Amino acid sequence: AAGMHSGTLIDGQARRIATGARLPDGAQRVIRDEEVDAPGTLVHQSGAGPRARDDTRRRGSEWTAGAVLASTGTRVDEALASLARSAGVRRLVVRGPVRARVHSSGDEIASDAMAYDPERPLLPETAATPVVAQLRGLGTDVDTGEHLPDDPAALQSALTGDADLVVIIGATGRGVADHLRAAIAGVGGFVIADGVAMRPGGSVLLATLPGDGGRSRALLGVGGNPLAAVAGVALLGPVVADALTAAKPAAVERIALHGMPRTDRWRVVPVEPDGAGAWVAP
Repeated sequence: AAGMHSGTLIDGQARRIATGARLPDGAQRVIRDEEVDAPGTLVHQSGAGPRARDDTRRRGSEWTAGAVLASTGTRVDEALASLARSAGVRRLVVRGPVRARVHSSGDEIASDAMAYDPERPLLPETAATPVVAQLRGLGTDVDTGEHLPDDPAALQSALTGDADLVVIIGATGRGVADHLRAAIAGVGGFVIADGVAMRPGGSVLLATLPGDGGRSRALLGVGGNPLAAVAGVALLGPVVADALTAAKPAAVERIALHGMPRTDRWRVVPVEPDGAGAWVAP
């Protein structure tokens, strides 16, 4: 509305206020500024009468007291935080974010700290970066740990600490250099899933780890091959994050896919849109 009076409004008076501001005492309704003509203190509105529009936003018109705006287990994202502020909720009781620590492993892999030695050629480490990106996409706080040699004591040491989730890249197979299962037993952990019938990444491993005060901690072991590592995190990463935060699992999205090779087990492949509303396995 428009006007030039202060204090309590009386009949025939109006005052210009900002959108969303509290109404002055004595105000009967709100008229949009662009719809009024205000010579002096009188307000004229086209179509004025008993049914003239009132743009007042009344207290409680959005939600009533006690209304459930988000059920237990809902993920707290930017939209939910905005909703809470709109409803006057000052504090939310939440779990998380999950604190994750990622370790690469293997004597055949060169860590960033290793200088190149032509007499001892090593493979570059290429799996940690996409694994860290995936975990951050799940809303976790990720710390990149040191590269681990093929040594049971080093693996066992990496499973201790205060991280909610420890991710080990490599050491999940059953070869002579794979000691992750022994390390889990050494710290008092318990293997929940030891392999999944899929390609690549079938050697993925999931275990619980002891934590202070009965706190739940988890280990996710994924294959050393970059695609196998990404496949393992894509399959079990959301499950672990949901379990540690008591979140509701996200709905499974099904897509139409063309070009998928036939196989006797689950297959994990990168896909891309075909431009016609479906997806294709390149």
